[in-house]
Amino acid sequence: REMAGVSPTGDPDDLSSMKENLEKVLHVFQEVGYVLDSGITWPEGASQEAWEATHDLTFQYWMRDPVILPSARRLFAEEGFAQHFSSRTIESVFAAYLAEAREDPHFDPRDHPDDHVVEQWTVKAY
Repeated sequence: REMAGVSPTGDPDDLSSMKENLEKVLHVFQEVGYVLDSGITWPEGASQEAWEATHDLTFQYWMRDPVILPSARRLFAEEGFAQHFSSRTIESVFAAYLAEAREDPHFDPRDHPDDHVVEQWTVKAY
């Protein structure tokens, strides 16, 4: 987070700041060579108003050609999940807003292109 210059407001209602800081972190993942590219796919209704009403949101985080792809595939095949530092970093960004972000353990990423890793996440603020 420090390399990205993330400065969370700490306000769990500030979805736009969460998104902005998350984009900064993803940019650093690319700069340091962890991925060729990455991004977040937000659902159609991921507005500030919807977030404030529910404090519950699901999104997909994708990485193109991450350096950990071979081990992530092996872990998913053997254990049903693949953990890596980008996931912990994403969790820490949301935690700075008093929100909890977790990967969906039931999401099956195998329908995506071979050079991509896709994770589905749920964020909740309490």
